[in-house]
Amino acid sequence: MYPSSERGAGSGIRVVASTSPRVPVIGISGETTVGMCDVVHMDFSGSSGSGGRPWTSIALTASTESATLDALLSSAQFRSGLASTLTATVPGSVLAPGEEHAFTVTLCNFMDMCSSQFHRVMVMLADEFPMARTLGADVRDVSVGQAVSIQGEARIALCSGLPTSQGFAYVWTVLSVEGQIKTEQTHLRSVSSMASRFWLPAFSLAADTNYEVVLTAIHSSSSHAVATRVRLYTPRAPVQVVIDGELERSIRPNTEFLRLDASSSYDGDEPDLGHTEAGLVFAWDCELVVAENDFEPMARAQEEGCGVKIKLATRRDAFVTAVYTDWSHGTTSRVTVSVSHIASGRVSSKTILLHAESDRHPVVKLLGTTPDVTSGRKVNTQTKFSIRANVDYSSADPFDAGACLWSVSPALPGAALSAAVRTPLSTGLPALASPNATGSVPINFVMDR
Repeated sequence: MYPSSERGAGSGIRVVASTSPRVPVIGISGETTVGMCDVVHMDFSGSSGSGGRPWTSIALTASTESATLDALLSSAQFRSGLASTLTATVPGSVLAPGEEHAFTVTLCNFMDMCSSQFHRVMVMLADEFPMARTLGADVRDVSVGQAVSIQGEARIALCSGLPTSQGFAYVWTVLSVEGQIKTEQTHLRSVSSMASRFWLPAFSLAADTNYEVVLTAIHSSSSHAVATRVRLYTPRAPVQVVIDGELERSIRPNTEFLRLDASSSYDGDEPDLGHTEAGLVFAWDCELVVAENDFEPMARAQEEGCGVKIKLATRRDAFVTAVYTDWSHGTTSRVTVSVSHIASGRVSSKTILLHAESDRHPVVKLLGTTPDVTSGRKVNTQTKFSIRANVDYSSADPFDAGACLWSVSPALPGAALSAAVRTPLSTGLPALASPNATGSVPINFVMDR
């Protein structure tokens, strides 16, 4: 979305079409083998690519030449149920036994992008044949940091009675898939206490790998067995760039230098490894964003392309030191660290905005709140709320003094604001007796509601 180029009483937000609209990815859950007295269930709710909106259209067709089946699939009742629930139920009585039936589902999203997917069902020449399926999509992306949970179910339908899910044994097998080669991963065993549920803890799977999880359901009294499978892919997680401290900072002459440290960065696929063991490589860059002074040393900042000095020899390290120089005053620099995982080609970056302040510029630091709301927690109208902050101030002028002022946004009524701001509305900072001395004045904000 982009804002309208015209602003005024009648302007709004102009939504433009994507240059690379997303194609739907269809996920199907359903039986692949059924008995001739059974019911075929197909679930398409695991599909993605709708952009959070209802699908524009969904259609289900069959390759079998059957007037009865065609009439069912094209009926208004069937199509309405399919569109509202993203599930379909086809009675086995309309499917010819001893044959494989191919169903095709087509989904279209609001960007007029469509996808189709086949689902094949074999109808056995038996009236007591078990069915098995897994709930959810049959093709899934799972990050290595996620636990893997797959729920299976099996049942057997009798032409003479109701279907039953009793008397089944469940066997789960995990295969790695590389091209046409499938290799059983005997070390990957479900740790679920329920036989019909497959569960692996996080970081059990390898990154950038294709897997098949196969469920085999065995019916004890008939000795019939049936299998179904879920395909998994583990996309690589991004490299996580972690910079110690805030992402917007000030540097002043009395500070002299700041350490910018990204050594806590890690590979999302292997978060327990340090950056060296994970094979991460660092690259620091600095860009001059703002230059607000007009004295001669400013030309040096333009020449350097950065308002602070960062040694070139250290820009491949996990941390660098930004030094305040004679050309720093009044500049703002964008310091960016890019962290790369060379083996996989993944790169992530993070930026620090660094303001080179005058030695007279106060620095305000938030110390905390009571109750703590830094994690998005809220307070109710009966709670007393307090903010604690600190102002650091440095000056070479012994007669220099400052003041701090609190305000509330959105604004409270005047009477309420006066009652709310207890200490202090305005606090004068003491004059500093010696050149380049540093003062630190605590300020407190308390609001009673």
